[in-house]
This record gives sequence, C-alpha cells and structure tokens, in this order.
Amino acid sequence: MGSAPINRGVVRLLAGLIRTSGSAQVQVGGPDGRRAFEIVAGAIRGTQSSYLEDQVGAIAAHLGLVDPGLAEPVSQVARAAGRTTGEQLVFETLLTPAQVAEVIRVQELLRLARMLQMQGNAVQSPVPRGGSASGRDLGRTLLEVFRDRLELDAIEELLLSPPAPASTREERDAVVFRLGLTGAELRTYHRIARGESARAVLIQSGDDATARLLGALVAVGAIEWK
Repeated sequence: MGSAPINRGVVRLLAGLIRTSGSAQVQVGGPDGRRAFEIVAGAIRGTQSSYLEDQVGAIAAHLGLVDPGLAEPVSQVARAAGRTTGEQLVFETLLTPAQVAEVIRVQELLRLARMLQMQGNAVQSPVPRGGSASGRDLGRTLLEVFRDRLELDAIEELLLSPPAPASTREERDAVVFRLGLTGAELRTYHRIARGESARAVLIQSGDDATARLLGALVAVGAIEWK
C-alpha cells in the first residue's frame, strides 16, 4: 500500500507564498487534529500541531535521543513547571541545547511533510499578530522535505496530475532563487528552463534524487511537467 497522496491544496497555498515571499497562516484540519504553519515574508515564524507524534518529546524519541517512555512524562513536568519540553529536557540533562535545536529543526520538517499529506481542506488566513520570522525560509524547507521526508511514490503521484507552473520565465527563476539551488540541482533546472523536457531529464538521470528535485520544482511552479 502506498503512502498518502500530497494535498494539492496545501501545495498551491505554499507555492503562492514562496513565489511572492508572502505572509499568511496555512492550516489543514483532519478528523483527529490539525496542523498549521505561520509564514511571514516567506519565512516560517512558527508551527502548530495537535498531534502527539509532532511534539518535541515524541520527535526526540523518534530520533533515538530519549527513551520513548519518557516523552510524555517530561512534557507533563514541563507544563507544570512553566517550561517548554525542550527546556525541560535540557534542565534534566537528558539533552544538550544543541540536540534540542536539532529536534526542533526535524520537528518543523516532519510537521510540514505530514501536513502536505493530510487530506483535509487547506485554509489560508491572515497570520496572527506578534512574533517574528525564524529566518528559516519556506521554499528551502519545502525543498528539504521533498528531498528527505516524503515517500517517493507520493511525489510520483503528484506528477501524474501536476499543478500549473508560474506564467513567466522570470517568475520561475525567482522561485528557484528562493529555493537556493546550487551545483547539479541548479544545472538540472537550467536544462529544463532552456527547453529540455522534464520527463526526459528524469529518464536520462534514472535516479531518485532527480525525481525528488523535479517533484519539488513542479510543486512550487518552477517547471512544467512535460
């Protein structure tokens, strides 16, 4: 059985924010919970999730940094003490500050990957007032999710009915600039921008890394799938 398909409504909203460096809250609600991302000027300000699997303690356990049986008790102690779970993990010397920072980075990636595969309606609303952007770029984060966090069959399913690309070469180049492509990935984009078929490029490469890159480029509207 394959993985859940990518939610095209989420892709459409996120792609629009990447293209325009826009600001909004994007959320998806399911029968058992919700996930949301707050985007300010194209950067991630914060994420929200009601799912236990998305919380810091659960992610730390997922990474093998703490015993799974400690995740919820530590979270409960943290709430009682008025601390975040990350702060509590450091306070109890279970993790170092650097390890907590890595857990939070992975948490953001996993929340985005999981939100992309939720099947509820994607809703965009004004971003709540207050706070500041984390500096973590939405486009680059989305690219990392396509590289490492999504199952390949979900990406292939997206390519069966791809979203429309940006309307001009200038818009597409601007999106790619925001993704921060370099080296072989940037050369792959330029091949397609000069007129090569994306399908042909994938067939010639024959590797999963190229399929993942092209899936991300299609998702944000940087290339046309043909």
